[in-house]
Amino acid sequence: MILIPPKLFLTSNDGRNFIRFVNKHLHLWAEVLQFDTEADALNYIEQATLAVMDNGMSKAHFQSFCWNGNTWYVVFALEYFVSSPEKPIQKIEKMVDFRIKKLTSWIKYTMLIPQNNEYNDDDDTDIIQ
Repeated sequence: MILIPPKLFLTSNDGRNFIRFVNKHLHLWAEVLQFDTEADALNYIEQATLAVMDNGMSKAHFQSFCWNGNTWYVVFALEYFVSSPEKPIQKIEKMVDFRIKKLTSWIKYTMLIPQNNEYNDDDDTDIIQ
């Protein structure tokens, strides 16, 4: 039996970054995007929200943050599968939102902080959903 870690950070050939998360309740694909300005991040969130709503999601699931005052990151759920679809949609959405929040923290504290030892928590700003 091959054990696959529940979280994988993947980079495509064209430089796009993705997270694949799998556990017994949820399979999730999210894209991790980097922007130079808050306006660019907000524009992406608006466009991506419209796209996922057109594809049948009931709401967009994302988290965003500013890193060291000059780079904005967005972790945006592209698609997900729930192993128990009989759950009410509100519980499923809460579960996906929680997982996106945890994956965003994982990005911050396992990938960004080790690259930049000059982390200053005062520089972090979140976009309000």
